[in-house]
Amino acid sequence: GVSIISHPLELISDEISELNAISTGDAAAKPGQYVRVVGLRMMWRSRKLKTGTPFYFMTLEDLDGYIDVLISDDVHKRHHIEIFQDYPLLIEGFVETDKMSGVPYIRANKIKAIISN
Repeated sequence: GVSIISHPLELISDEISELNAISTGDAAAKPGQYVRVVGLRMMWRSRKLKTGTPFYFMTLEDLDGYIDVLISDDVHKRHHIEIFQDYPLLIEGFVETDKMSGVPYIRANKIKAIISN
């Protein structure tokens, strides 16, 4: 059997603090603001706009909970290698609220894998 002693994000808590990242819960409470959040990619799905342009959703989990991240095709093209690594991800972007559901999400501008030394 495998024993898990701690959450992977607990192992890099100092690095997360140095990045001035906030929790997913704190980010969700900041609509319209630019935030930095570190978490693990949990789910991934893609859709297409009516124009045929793809866009992507990722569910990001941290020690506080989770938040959805909207990723444009442009951001995906710039950061696709990092998105699919098995490392925590630093997400930077604006918090927006879904007009129909009222659920907050982050519209990603930058994505970076956090590779601990």
